[in-house]
Amino acid sequence: MDPSLLVGNFAICGDCHTLLDRSASSNPALVEAFAHAPHLAQGAKCDECHLVPTHTETEIRKPDMVKCFGCHSLTDPSKPPGTCSTCHPPDFPLKPTSHEDPTWLPTTEQLVTTRATHPAAAQKSQKECQICHAPSFCKDCHGVDMPHPDNWQAGHSDEAATVGGQVCLQCHPKSESCSACHHPGYKVGGTPWVQLHPVAVQNNGVTPCLVCHSTITCAHCHTTGEYKVF
Repeated sequence: MDPSLLVGNFAICGDCHTLLDRSASSNPALVEAFAHAPHLAQGAKCDECHLVPTHTETEIRKPDMVKCFGCHSLTDPSKPPGTCSTCHPPDFPLKPTSHEDPTWLPTTEQLVTTRATHPAAAQKSQKECQICHAPSFCKDCHGVDMPHPDNWQAGHSDEAATVGGQVCLQCHPKSESCSACHHPGYKVGGTPWVQLHPVAVQNNGVTPCLVCHSTITCAHCHTTGEYKVF
């Protein structure tokens, strides 16, 4: 490989690494074509993939796969291909080990006692999920926007009425259904909440209401008769 292609902070890499691809060529997760030369020849810059400094006192900071999709694409034919076989051999296991955990995507029956672990992982790094999954993947599976948007509490009842309560029960067991916040027995489409809430407030106090609602909501509705979420 032409050493002049190494520039900036990476110009001295060749002083120690006479074979830059030794690590990649010995990695069973990568194909032999995974190499520096063709990338550099196409004008790629070292720091587009590698962090600076690459070597620290405790570790070698190797590029993660998210970096690859800065250039590679699964949908744009004008960009380098982003298919798995571009970099990985046919016998390489593509599913992450985390997905094999039974708590990753527990069944509806298991949700009564088991929390799914994939939401926490997705919120930590959605970019990592999007290596394999399209941005629409979460909503296609859940039926509603996921993660829930910031204003979810204000409009979740309308959304539940639109998509149906069964969608909510995919993740929320019956013990966490509407009655966890609203009074037991309340049903969407039944007796309007405005007619029922005085008894619920009298029996349970206003504290459960204030999880979602502001006291301004109470005052506004009681003085004007118009319900608004504040």
